[in-house]
Parts: sequence; structure tokens; C-alpha cells
Amino acid sequence: MKTVILVGFGSWGRGWYHGLHKEFGEGNVVVVNRSEPEPNRLYLGDRWYPTLEKALQKEKPEFVVNTTPPEVHTVINRVAIAHRIPILCEKPIAPTMEECRTIVAEAKVAGVPLLIAENFRRAGVMMKAKDWILLSRMGKLCSIQGTLFQELHTDKPYWSAMEHPFLEDVLIHLFDLFRFFSGSEFKEVLAHSYNPVGSWHPTNAGSQILATMQNGVKIGFMGGVASTSAKTSWMGTWRLEGEKGSLVIEGTTVKLLDEKDNEKLADCSASPGVSLIQDMRKLISGDKSISTTGEDYLLTHEFLEAALQSHRERRWVAKM
Repeated sequence: MKTVILVGFGSWGRGWYHGLHKEFGEGNVVVVNRSEPEPNRLYLGDRWYPTLEKALQKEKPEFVVNTTPPEVHTVINRVAIAHRIPILCEKPIAPTMEECRTIVAEAKVAGVPLLIAENFRRAGVMMKAKDWILLSRMGKLCSIQGTLFQELHTDKPYWSAMEHPFLEDVLIHLFDLFRFFSGSEFKEVLAHSYNPVGSWHPTNAGSQILATMQNGVKIGFMGGVASTSAKTSWMGTWRLEGEKGSLVIEGTTVKLLDEKDNEKLADCSASPGVSLIQDMRKLISGDKSISTTGEDYLLTHEFLEAALQSHRERRWVAKM
């Protein structure tokens, strides 16, 4: 049985750990973390190492899962690349656009498959909505409007160290959704990052986004993580407007409305969507159709960088 190495055992890492254990089985998940996990945190037979270098001296993993804080991603990714080990990395690849491009280029030269864990587009409800878009069930897509209001309390140092944590750490997933739904790259974006009144966050925990995609689809979004009532799901609530109808996505349900308000409902609560682990294995096997590879992720990060520039300069920013 093949093994997998999980690097990082914080809140994200522990979440990944249980899923990896189900997939790989007892004794086949290797944990890398600076400090040894507390007793009973690891399943029987699973192993711990303090560094990835030490783990790779003894283990021959199918791939590495990088769930470390963003500022550590580059170091871990480079170790894996040096050992020619495929990488499944939490976003971002690296904190800056320049570093992201460098890591993607290094992985490509080394022939190392690199997949970014963009999971929103892989959710069953999002895939059903995309299917209906592709089938032209509402005619040509015209606009995408979304909200995401959640309550987040976190003591993660990297979150409070960011000036725009909601925009950088949460909306990166939604920039990927904008690309996924529209089937296009951004043309221009206008963004504003702010800290909501009453927020307990030390830095900006809310954002507004307007964008135009290259195929003409218009984007409108508002959200934040300092809400205490009427919260949306973490994937947001969406209305996708078409020439002949609209799609409404809320929770695990997608609703199609035609011009006469006839309704078609799809409950996707039992639809698991696409597994990142399975997509990782397909990518390793040479499948070129897999989305959110390192190269694909650069397009999402470029969208984010343009939004940050827009906020700083208080103007529309066009794709370079």
C-alpha cells in the first residue's frame, strides 16, 4: 500500500489527516510537524517526523500534502521538488506572485506534479451548477452575484499578520469560482477591503468586489467573516443570471429558474463532488484535464493580486 506525507498538523492539517487515513489506510499516513502530535492524535501505525527531510530519508510517499502556514509553503514545496515528490498544496503556493511563479517553474522543470487544494469548485453543488451552465439551461451566462457572511474566530498568527486576511485567505477560493463559473479569465477588477463595524478582527475582515471577465460576464460580490447572524455557507450564496433564466446556489442546493419562473431544484447534499486526492492521482498519472494545477492557480493568484492593487490605488485594475 502506498503512503502519503502530511506536512503540518494544525487545524487544517488535522482535518486533512482523517481524510487521508480513510483513503490510505492504517499505517500509511506519515505526519511531519515540528512538535510530536499529542498521544492518541495519530492512528495506530502512522508515523511522525520533525522535518520533511528526515521523513524522506525513510519514506517513499505517493505524494506530499502541504498544509503548513503560507509563509512556510515555499520551503516545504522546494524540499518536495528536490526529491521529485508530487505536491498537493493548500493555497497559496507562496505568499507573493513572484514566489508562486518561481515554485511553479521549478516544479515544471523537475517534472513534479503540483496541485493546489481549491476545493470549492469541486463541491457537488458547484459542479451541478456548472453542468447546467454548460448545458445552456439558462441561456448565455451574463452575471454572477455572490455573498459570503460568516463568523470566524481564529488565533492563527498568519491571519492577524495580514492586512487583508478575508480578501487574501478566503476570497482566493471565490476568485477561482469566478473563473470556474464564467469559463473565462478576468479583464478588470475593482476591490475594496475593510473591517466591518463591530468586527473583533485586528485587520480587514470584509471585502467588496466588482469585476468583468474577458467573455463579458459581470461579477458582483460582498462578504466578510465578522457576522453573527443570517450567515451563509462558507462557499457563499450565489445568483447566476442568464439570458433565459437564472441559477440560485444556497448551501447544498442549486435552483434553476426559467423565464416563466418555472423551477427545477437539485439537492446536492448527497453528492460528494470530486476528491482532491483522486484528482491528485490522476494528475500524477498524466491526466492533462485536471484543474487547479500550479500553472492554473497562477491565474487565480493574478486575479487576487489585481484586487489588492485595486484596493491600494482605489481604481479599476486591468489584467496585464
